[in-house]
Amino acid sequence: MHKANRFRRESMCGIVGFLGKKRKTTFLIDKLNLLEYRGYDSAGYAELSEGKIYYSKKVGRIINLKESINEDSEITCAIAHTRWATHGKVTETNSHPHLSKTEEWAIVHNGIIENYEVLKKNLKFSPKSDTDTAVIAERLEELNINTIEDFIKSFDDVSGSFGLAAICKTKKNTIFLGKRKSPLFISQNKEGDFLIASDPICFKDFGTDYYCFEDNEFAEVNENGLTFYNSNLNIIKKRKARLDSLFKSYGKNGYSTFMMKEIFDESEALKNQVAYYKSQKIFEPLNKEFLESFNKVKLIGCGTAYHASEIGAKYFQKILNIDASAEYASEFIYNEPLLDNNKTLFIFVSQSGETADTLGALKIAKKLNSTCICLTNVMYSSLARLGDIVLPVAAGVEVAVASTKAYTCQLSALYMLASHLGNIKNRRNINYFDEIIKLSDKVLKFDKEQLNKLSSFLKDCNECIFIGKDLDFITAKEASLKLKETTYINSSSYPSGELKHGYLALIEEGTRVFAIACEKKLNIKTINSVKEAAARGADVTILTNDEGLKNEENVIYFSEENEFLLPILSIAPIQYLSCKTSLLKGINPDQPRNLAKSVTVE
Repeated sequence: MHKANRFRRESMCGIVGFLGKKRKTTFLIDKLNLLEYRGYDSAGYAELSEGKIYYSKKVGRIINLKESINEDSEITCAIAHTRWATHGKVTETNSHPHLSKTEEWAIVHNGIIENYEVLKKNLKFSPKSDTDTAVIAERLEELNINTIEDFIKSFDDVSGSFGLAAICKTKKNTIFLGKRKSPLFISQNKEGDFLIASDPICFKDFGTDYYCFEDNEFAEVNENGLTFYNSNLNIIKKRKARLDSLFKSYGKNGYSTFMMKEIFDESEALKNQVAYYKSQKIFEPLNKEFLESFNKVKLIGCGTAYHASEIGAKYFQKILNIDASAEYASEFIYNEPLLDNNKTLFIFVSQSGETADTLGALKIAKKLNSTCICLTNVMYSSLARLGDIVLPVAAGVEVAVASTKAYTCQLSALYMLASHLGNIKNRRNINYFDEIIKLSDKVLKFDKEQLNKLSSFLKDCNECIFIGKDLDFITAKEASLKLKETTYINSSSYPSGELKHGYLALIEEGTRVFAIACEKKLNIKTINSVKEAAARGADVTILTNDEGLKNEENVIYFSEENEFLLPILSIAPIQYLSCKTSLLKGINPDQPRNLAKSVTVE
């Protein structure tokens, strides 16, 4: 039974902990708010005070938890959590923190304990909660854990993943910490207070640096300080990382949602990306010797990152004339790759850098001794630390679950990478930096009023179809995903040439069709498919660089000669349209139902 649980998927829940001089309890809850983007359906906190553990847990939004707390209450030692239900329904009993039978221990946990049912059978008392985490809380009590060494050893026979924080009523002002696969960080400010979090974004306005836990590392933090241990009980020294200055821009900046703000960040994000790549000389190590080290490229990603990988593969094929392909990470990890180990370049794409399937694929590639480039927006992530070469997405903090600016910056980075290597191979001097800068001034120049009107019609649609060819088909897939994520409209995507091979059966009076036609030599083929759909009553919107269509009704026109860059221009209007439609439907596009920013466990 427990083996099947290995295949559950868990979103990236949130952990916050505090130890230090007295702070308002609301300080902890406000830090928890910074992790809302991860997705959650309940929240809770526990504090240690005068030898007792006091706690509160609420289903629903964090505001429900905050309203249950006395605004004047203070903490010196506390932990908090946002949960996304995996094991057990959405109830207060199943919410974190989880307490042992006599409430000696309280624990918050991200990840999945794969063998929790085996561990549960060995307990004297069976927890009321259905969760895997509750088993660990009860286990700590029944094993009579009293020291950090005992705490560490108690995880020797625990299988799965965890980022966790625990408090014990007999250990005054002490928090025990542990990490395996699921991210965990800790920062100490100038006053000597400690803040624990599953994302360093919580350290904004607290500290200037932080420690990052590696796999199978543990720690004890108390009034005497912070001590790290490995799983062999040895004390280890760790280096601090500097808090990313990009966190300073965290906020909605006057926009109603993070998603809309992040769409309107895209122009600046592309400029910042180019400035960073130039100043840090990111591509300098990727020279002729590097180019000659591989004859095949495989790009790996999930969701939106997979679509970026598909377009990246097209860039390598068309610019470098090299065998390149993209694959879903969730499929790759269960395939037996037939690869020339030393001649395949892997590129792993992940906004968060914590996507479990992508990390699993990376580990397979490392075993094959392949060179691994990791493209991520989070430079402190597991992916960034494990890759041979790290390419920063450099899009700035992205909070909304539906990726927008990170996606366009992923495409930009992959285009610049392929162009850089193409310059070396073909002995040319295309200034890809200037191309991206010029593009950045165009990316937000779509007709917002046109899209606002379209969103008022789209909100009442039950289904949409996106079509395109080649690069445009990949954009159609990403556009369809964006609409699904944010509006819950059942949308699908097809190669335009396949419409008449079965999918025309879906077209009827009023069917909403979006056609991406941004490759001039192929546009006529897609337009022909549009005419077939329109003849059967479809309402069609065309996104195109075809000058002959730019004055037509229901056309969104782009003026851009470099067709490799049109996937960036053509996706931005759909991102905007999806966000606007979501808002008209009364949906929060930042936190779509059932979704989270990252999936950290298979």
